[in-house]
Amino acid sequence: MKRLWIVVLIVCAGLVFSAGCVSTPETTNPTATPTPTATPTFSPTGMTDDDTLNAAGYGTHEYQRVLMKKGPTTFHATFDGPGTFTMDITLHGADVVQPFYKRGAFDETVTVDIGSTQYYYVTVTGLGNWTLVQS
Repeated sequence: MKRLWIVVLIVCAGLVFSAGCVSTPETTNPTATPTPTATPTFSPTGMTDDDTLNAAGYGTHEYQRVLMKKGPTTFHATFDGPGTFTMDITLHGADVVQPFYKRGAFDETVTVDIGSTQYYYVTVTGLGNWTLVQS
């Protein structure tokens, strides 16, 4: 009878173990959780409804009516280089009012000082992918 109880006890222990009630320690590898990132949306024309720049491109693009207010105007600009990125701001085809140029890849804020509130002509040139967002 004692042997029968030992056999029953072993069978029950095996059933409990196989059912998962008794677990063996396992090492788990943490999985990376992807962090959502915001993808900027650029206007197909490069202009917003408020006549400000919100553009992405390659090569040379011209924007004929960009509204800028007097004082410092800020742009967020990116360029993947390695050439030169140039932003020329002119008024009625006159000489360049405010140039900005930089060689090589960059991601930075550019501030230009505008003399008066009006519409300017902006030419952006870069032999590489660039973005330019006016704030």
